[in-house]
Amino acid sequence: MFKNYYYSFLFLFHHLFYISHLFYIYL
Repeated sequence: MFKNYYYSFLFLFHHLFYISHLFYIYL
């Protein structure tokens, strides 16, 4: 269960990083 939570947090962090990177490219 803890492992699943960790993977979900990692996925969310990766998604936020990807979005911020796209915003950086557009700006």
